[in-house]
Amino acid sequence: MVSVGTPRKISPAMSDTIRFARVACIILMMFTHVRPYPAFWYMPRFGWWDYGWHWVYAFFSLYVGKASVPLLGLISGWLLGMQYKAPWWSVARKKARTILLPLFIWNAVLLFVMMSLPWFEPTWPRPTDAIGWFYKFFPLRDYPTNSPLYFMRDLFLCMLLAPALLWLFDRWGTRAMIAVFAVVLIFAAIADEGTILTRPVILPTFVTGLVLARRAIDVRAPRFFNHWGALAAGTWLLIELPTLVPVYRLYFTWLPIAGHVPEIITRYALAYLLWWWVAHVALKPFGRQVARLEPYIFFIFCTHHIVYLALATEFDGRGVRNAIAPIYPLYFFLQPLIAVCVGFAFYKLMSLISPSLLGWVTGGRVAGRDKARAAHAPAPEGGAALKRS
Repeated sequence: MVSVGTPRKISPAMSDTIRFARVACIILMMFTHVRPYPAFWYMPRFGWWDYGWHWVYAFFSLYVGKASVPLLGLISGWLLGMQYKAPWWSVARKKARTILLPLFIWNAVLLFVMMSLPWFEPTWPRPTDAIGWFYKFFPLRDYPTNSPLYFMRDLFLCMLLAPALLWLFDRWGTRAMIAVFAVVLIFAAIADEGTILTRPVILPTFVTGLVLARRAIDVRAPRFFNHWGALAAGTWLLIELPTLVPVYRLYFTWLPIAGHVPEIITRYALAYLLWWWVAHVALKPFGRQVARLEPYIFFIFCTHHIVYLALATEFDGRGVRNAIAPIYPLYFFLQPLIAVCVGFAFYKLMSLISPSLLGWVTGGRVAGRDKARAAHAPAPEGGAALKRS
């Protein structure tokens, strides 16, 4: 049984920064799931408007949006590294309750909607045997039907591994940190998607958070942010920019693992720059106002893909989903806003109708008066980026 370390105090400023980071990351992440998916990169482009929109889409969906997952993974690792004190079995039980159970519930919700309403996403692949249906309801190996929730499955697996890693870090110090970090980087570089983790790149960012916490590095300190770091991250992103156009990806095929290596570097560069922005904005009036959404953001995260599918079903065939339609840019930016509003409204409605059910579907992430109503529902313990500190 692994049980190491003592919880370390998190400053109010850091706690507020993380609250803002959760909201910002999840809202930005929602841009990567806006319908339709980026298949239109292969469509011919005409005129300055289409060419300009091509790069606007790239910035929000393929850069800003994809900065969120590595930063959320890093925050999860940092929080667990700061607060970990329980034996492994206790960590596994709590994370199953706060991460895995909501994943299964919201995946099942979307499945039931699809099965009950034939016109809702009619092209989804239906399993042909019992094993297929089992994995549809319990996505233990493939992407969930509620596909953005794959992050929760990967995060849960990282959480299961974390106690052993922290034990190694505390026992052998820097040598263990370097060795573990090298191993997870190699794994992320050579592993295909679905090899243990749906997206292996989350593991090195999660381990980075563990290391930063165990080394007691103040990630809000000015020395953590410097112009050289920003220049290096920005330079890499400019170098990597042509790979957003599929034909230019040939530049990065000179090594067998090169296709993964640029992605790992890009994710770290994006996470660094996004954290820089978060740390500078979080304690300002704008940041504090946005952070007020934090108690509801997990519910919004779990429901936003369902809202997107409903919108796609409603507008399909009306030209809006066509990525080169004049109205599509407006539709693109409205989808996350609509998903936030719908998720917030349903959260409030559920808190009035059944607070205890709200506690289950959010893994205990219930806020304020709603928490008092659902007092008998177990509350989560700190450690994951998708829950309250």
